[in-house]
Amino acid sequence: MKAAIGFSLGGNIVFDYFCKNTEKMDRLVVDSAPIFYFPQFVRAYFLGRYRKCLPAVKEAVKNKKPENIAAELNKCFNGMGEVQKRTAPIVRTESLTGLIESCFLMGTPPLAEEEQRKITFVYGSRDIARMCIPRIKKYKNSRLLRPKEEGHCGYFMERTQDYVEKLIE
Repeated sequence: MKAAIGFSLGGNIVFDYFCKNTEKMDRLVVDSAPIFYFPQFVRAYFLGRYRKCLPAVKEAVKNKKPENIAAELNKCFNGMGEVQKRTAPIVRTESLTGLIESCFLMGTPPLAEEEQRKITFVYGSRDIARMCIPRIKKYKNSRLLRPKEEGHCGYFMERTQDYVEKLIE
């Protein structure tokens, strides 16, 4: 595989795949991935918080008030509502556990220098997932893009052409 890109949870998935198969990929872009590792009590807190959010999101869909969907999601997901408003209405309560485990139980295995050079991490200055940057700084030979004033996955969505040009530099 020449290259892969993953956004948010997709970034976690492709990062995990890369770490287990570095020889199969020449380049990796990880954008807004929540590469966190939290203890069980923190994961349980977020699970409870997100569970409370879903009924309000489903109610906004039912009442045909899409403007309320992003607002409700922002209460729980701190600025990620706009990105998630299309998919959140179909999330089932049961699937939240998998989501929490996938986002908040991510490993950061050691990688050789040449493997680290294949990775570009992207976190906007307003992206809540940027809080994981201290964890990924261990990959000193990777590239870190920090676009100003961008939220979760915002750089790609708002300035796609600039995004692509930065990646192929």
